[in-house]
Amino acid sequence: MPVTTRTMTVEEMRLIADIFRLILREIKTQEDKELLAPGELGISYREKCFYIRDPYTGELFSPNSLSHLQQILSKYDETTGLLNADRVSGVRFYSSVSQLAQLGIEMTADTIIRQMEYPSILMCEIKYPNNYATMGFPGKAGIMLVYKISPEAVFAIFYDYQTYVMYNGKYNPFIHYLEGWIGTGSSADSEYVESEGGGNTTIVNVQKKIKDLTVITVRVTEELNPGAKIKVNDLPYLSILNQDGTETSTPIAANNIIMLIYDETRNGWILVSSTESTVTTIVNMVDARLDSTTKELEYFKKDTALKFAELRSYIDAELKKPGTIITKVSTFVPSIDIDTVGSVENFVVGVDKLLVNYNQTILRENLDYVIEKQGSIQFTFSIPANDVVQFIVIKQVAR
Repeated sequence: MPVTTRTMTVEEMRLIADIFRLILREIKTQEDKELLAPGELGISYREKCFYIRDPYTGELFSPNSLSHLQQILSKYDETTGLLNADRVSGVRFYSSVSQLAQLGIEMTADTIIRQMEYPSILMCEIKYPNNYATMGFPGKAGIMLVYKISPEAVFAIFYDYQTYVMYNGKYNPFIHYLEGWIGTGSSADSEYVESEGGGNTTIVNVQKKIKDLTVITVRVTEELNPGAKIKVNDLPYLSILNQDGTETSTPIAANNIIMLIYDETRNGWILVSSTESTVTTIVNMVDARLDSTTKELEYFKKDTALKFAELRSYIDAELKKPGTIITKVSTFVPSIDIDTVGSVENFVVGVDKLLVNYNQTILRENLDYVIEKQGSIQFTFSIPANDVVQFIVIKQVAR
């Protein structure tokens, strides 16, 4: 079939010259063609032709007319020298970071957002295996989805390939800066504080009093090692714990926003899982405490029953002896915290039986207290000042 040729006009040559000043994706294989985004232009130097994907039909075609070239140039930004992403109904769509101005340069999460026009949507793959924390991403690899309505209204989402956790970006509209990521299942507070220091220890100051089950939201500014400790306000350094009470076994990357719950009973900070809410975590903690208390009450019940049985046996045995059983009751109120009482009124070691009542509880000999040979009482815990201790001395006297 004969080939028809014609001479290009001056306008066509000017357009072609402009096209060749663009930075285009090189097409080397069939796969490269398939990877072209809607509205993206590629060039095959081997075939000496352009390829572009129609943003409306998804069809891949080679522009061979002036109208096609004009369509391409309508997406050309003379300021950046690049083709913009496709625009549909006034909204710009990006499917690759390379469509932004800093082509070929590693870009932080914040830089990506700031480079985007608005209104626009970005959905692209992110891979920073070695420096993801420095670049401001919560994971080494994943899919990033950004909705930029205006410089102040930005919503960023990152789906981590490795952990399968989805993070919401914490964007500061006042300084137009991405400050951190929050696991979508954590229901984090809208406000957070930043940690100071990293590695094995970090410090946080919050504007509220810390009490049992207090929740704080923290942006980790430097990576924390497994088993790291955190100091909050005037509390000492306490371990960051999993819900089962064990120390964390994996690092907490910088730029992550985490939620911690103060557990007074375990003397540590419980890390809220990214797949749970704070309410769920607190309920689980309370359930665990109730279960533990129930077991302790059962043990106490059995132990008390055993002690009373022993006491009954002792009294029955004493009643069989000559004489009369009498009791002498006395109280002791310390003026300072103590753990030893020098002597008990009317009590003779080795002859009389002694019962100690504290906080409506009969204490257990050799477990809660020890009777010394000289008659002093050594407690295994501290008796606070002004608390009342009752001593009941059981004596046998002649009839």
